Amino acid sequence: MTPKTRNRRIATTALAIALTGRAAGAGVCAALAATGADAPPPPSTPSSHASKDSPPPAAAKDAQGPPSATGSHAPDASPSYRVQWVGTMHKVMMQGDITSKISLADLAGKKHLCAVGALEGLTGEITVIDGTISIARVREKKIVIDRTLAGGAALLIYAEVPSWNQRPIPAGVTDMKGLEEFVGKAAKEAGLEDPFPFRVRGRAVKADFHVIDLDTREQARAGGEEAHGKALVPFSLADTPVDIVGVWSDRGAGILTHHDQRAHAHVVTADGSRSGHLDALTLGGGAVLLLPAPAK
Repeated sequence: MTPKTRNRRIATTALAIALTGRAAGAGVCAALAATGADAPPPPSTPSSHASKDSPPPAAAKDAQGPPSATGSHAPDASPSYRVQWVGTMHKVMMQGDITSKISLADLAGKKHLCAVGALEGLTGEITVIDGTISIARVREKKIVIDRTLAGGAALLIYAEVPSWNQRPIPAGVTDMKGLEEFVGKAAKEAGLEDPFPFRVRGRAVKADFHVIDLDTREQARAGGEEAHGKALVPFSLADTPVDIVGVWSDRGAGILTHHDQRAHAHVVTADGSRSGHLDALTLGGGAVLLLPAPAK
């Protein structure tokens, strides 16, 4: 079984639990055992040198483990951003915790806000790029975009970034794996600390993405259709200008990213008509990477 297939089976199994009972604990463990996959470790307990909502400093990250379940982190030197998060991938995907952790209205007025996440109840995807809001929901198998910060989020990773530095993405970087590696290398060269936000501007030769929507799954079940996997509603783009925003972390598996990934990214078409969680990408030439600029 490939990692991509395993992840999708884990996700859809956990979503079934969320839909039918919103249960956690032994039932989740039994369902995961049935998939033949190992669950990622639970979030670590913050160490004594950090506040309860903060991950350990980068200098001690190897000894201290991944970021805590809910918190924030700003670089030690010349911080220009602070990555914050509520909810975790582990709690949403493995424990079925899809309740609201933050009111989106609390983020109103943050003109340099960047964010990725999922709506409470797993009824849509949240994407914000430099204050521009794109809340994607599925209606009659089509994406509907809301540009207001209404409702709550079961998972949200966000940061305010007042300015960015950009650099060209090499022509040989065309897929998600290559992009993930390039982003990490570029951030290290720039002196950024883990976790950090990033953006990409360019043309998607092809992009596969999804909008999570438990309502779509429930409607399929009510109509007598095969409901397995229907909560992750897939979409694709071809030869389309896009903006990508995300968070990169080498120690946030199960918290900020899926357990086998270091980047959690969303995509928005340049015309703003579609957005969602990015699954696969073929990137065209001439794309640029944007990383937070140092504080002045």
